[in-house]
Amino acid sequence: MLHVEKRINNNVLLATEEGQQMVLIGKGIGFQAYPGDRVDKGKIEKIFYPTNNMTFTQMAALMTGCGPDELRTVLKIVNMARETFEHLNDNMFFSLLDHLSFALKRHENQMDIVNPLEWEIKKFYSREYRMGVRALEIIKEDLGRELPGSEAAFFALHIVNAQIDSVTGEEIFGITEMTNSILKLVKYFYQCEFDEDSVFFNRFIAHVRYYLMRQIKGEEVILGESGILESVRKADSRAYECADRIARYIYERQRWETSETEKMFLMLHIINLVKR
Repeated sequence: MLHVEKRINNNVLLATEEGQQMVLIGKGIGFQAYPGDRVDKGKIEKIFYPTNNMTFTQMAALMTGCGPDELRTVLKIVNMARETFEHLNDNMFFSLLDHLSFALKRHENQMDIVNPLEWEIKKFYSREYRMGVRALEIIKEDLGRELPGSEAAFFALHIVNAQIDSVTGEEIFGITEMTNSILKLVKYFYQCEFDEDSVFFNRFIAHVRYYLMRQIKGEEVILGESGILESVRKADSRAYECADRIARYIYERQRWETSETEKMFLMLHIINLVKR
């Protein structure tokens, strides 16, 4: 039986069913609800379960410490993001709620902070950054609080993080820094500028990001045809040298080895990126 553990507000409950604790959201689900009462399952709109990253106790403390308006606003932001990004993990709701709560307190105490990677986030995660800007607009519309524009990059990182299982916000920061360094390395190697609006630029950035994510997860792309690797390598020795320099940079920074297969894919993207 699904029963109430604690009422947060008219629209949020902490509940338990057969030992499984959860957070329930639904219009009116918490109205006149008391511990031990049965939950009206017809009113459930969203269920959140504890995870390794967010225990039930942490979820309960966070929900209790936030007002109903903040909860509604964050849910609105999450629903907006889901319209653009199909796969977002449920932890995003709590990470955004936690960030919003602290951002509002910092702003109230005139302790706003600047995101050191704002430029890179805006450039490499442009869709997520636009979502971050829209999130600030929703906060202003719904809460009447205007946070500084630099917060858009922080909200964007939470959306990026929600798309990737088992990758932390700190690791996303590292990936963003490394992607920018790799881009500078290629630019310096070829002594050229890039068309940042081109499909090849965006493909290169996406490839580097996901390659670094695979490294974090310990995943590797395996290509059985060694002949393909050798023919691509011979086709453009300069691109191979550039890919090799990228591999050395990654090793020096993280001690991650880059396979010949990964170098080949880097080469293919580099060739398209720098061609005139």
